[in-house]
Amino acid sequence: SSSNSQIQQQQRQVLDYLSLPLPKVFIGMSAVYDIALHFEFESRRGVAGISTMARACGGAALFDAVSPAALLKKAAAAARQPKAAVGQQQLLAGLQQQGRQQQQQQGQQRRRQVEWPGRV
Repeated sequence: SSSNSQIQQQQRQVLDYLSLPLPKVFIGMSAVYDIALHFEFESRRGVAGISTMARACGGAALFDAVSPAALLKKAAAAARQPKAAVGQQQLLAGLQQQGRQQQQQQGQQRRRQVEWPGRV
């Protein structure tokens, strides 16, 4: 239906917007910072049906993606992750990649030995 296609179009627009880099600094003066919480408030008041907030945000599924409070909470959690742990994860991934490459090379050598005995 046309309302579903409009919702999907709005969601695509919001997702396009979200692909932009986040600002390094956020100074909030007066706004809705936790969109899901505010939507619950609107629902309790009985005005959620006439509010444009859900439509402007791309629907309830995207509330956290456009909510400053949720974005800052996610950024804070990422900042608390120890840098050493991130480095260790990258090191482990690199070692795993090297191991796979070595296994592939050994497999290629074995195949050549089978195909051309005495030649490596």
